[in-house]
Amino acid sequence: MEVCVYEHVSGGGYAGQKLPSWGLAEGYSMLTTLLEDFKSLGCKVSTLLDRRVKAEGLKADVVKKVGSSLEVKGTLEDLASKADVTMIVAPEHGGALPRLVRLAEKHSPAVLNCPSTFFKKFPGKAEILEALKTGSVRTPETLVLESPESSASLEGWRWFPAVVKPSLGAGCLGLSLALNRSQLEEAVKHAWKASPSKILVQKFVEGMHGSLLLLANGSKAKVLSLNLQILDFTQETGEVKYLGGLTPLRLKESAAVVSEGLKAAETLISSLQGFIGIDFVLAEGEPWILEVNPRTTTSYLGLRKTLKDNPAKMLLEACLKGRLPKEIRTEGFAVYMRAEPPRLTEAFEYYSPTGAEGMAVLWSESLETLLSNVEKLNFKFNFKSLMVDEAFEPETV
Repeated sequence: MEVCVYEHVSGGGYAGQKLPSWGLAEGYSMLTTLLEDFKSLGCKVSTLLDRRVKAEGLKADVVKKVGSSLEVKGTLEDLASKADVTMIVAPEHGGALPRLVRLAEKHSPAVLNCPSTFFKKFPGKAEILEALKTGSVRTPETLVLESPESSASLEGWRWFPAVVKPSLGAGCLGLSLALNRSQLEEAVKHAWKASPSKILVQKFVEGMHGSLLLLANGSKAKVLSLNLQILDFTQETGEVKYLGGLTPLRLKESAAVVSEGLKAAETLISSLQGFIGIDFVLAEGEPWILEVNPRTTTSYLGLRKTLKDNPAKMLLEACLKGRLPKEIRTEGFAVYMRAEPPRLTEAFEYYSPTGAEGMAVLWSESLETLLSNVEKLNFKFNFKSLMVDEAFEPETV
């Protein structure tokens, strides 16, 4: 089988422009690991790569270097037409994900993503959140602005702190925390500048941030992993940064989190296919669904290290045969974080697109051993306070 994998940020989506700091390390690491997982199945794999990004270590049969947007489009069309299946890894920012899925559908026999019809129905986070409310999914109080000019609607907003983010975004792009009304207006402008689209103003729910990674086949969804998200909230500036995560996250409230996540998936299930990420926050024992990402997420780095089976194989079977795994077999724990080479030990796997900052991944059978290695990097986070000694049981919609 021939598989084409295109990752937008490292694969040429910013050819001719400055490479963005957001999403580059995460995107490159997902590209590298997906290529490796497909290759281990015996597939012939191909990909595109921005000329400024290093190709060393990529386990691909064909790597096409690109330097312009026109070159990206033509090369992707060519590789997709020669492949049996194509997978797109891209953010919603600028409409990249739906545009690239449409291209893949046009030129490739099969696509390992949510179909383009999903994005017609749900163009961004705003429309998805509206659907979740209809399905009685627990979501924070949210106000949707069409643009900064419609900020007059903010006069009635009374929940602070408030989270502000663009409807078409990924990671923490354009996301900030507003502590008061004056910061709120600036946050709206910041979100619009980062990604001109509808703007979401949400009540900030204080608690533990996490995510679910699901696999869907268009009629059912299976939870593959429950993950911790590590975010850095800077109170002074309101800036929010994504630092990494831990898989699996074992909680006494895991059943409630999974139940609410599956309720969200069930609301959208007729259009969901492939890997799906669901972000949540756990506050006082109750999970609140923040957003549904119709694509694979950085938590794939932890999933593939802790699963006993190849997640790329699961993806192919779900999308091509409609088959979801009956059993999720896991072993150990994995942490994945943004880091720079000088801080790392040999125990870490490291994925760096330019030789500077990248994503570091570490697996251990023991959580204590894993945390001991992480602490050597002075990466301060109290994982232990979030862990309980009980197994996570995946469920299906």
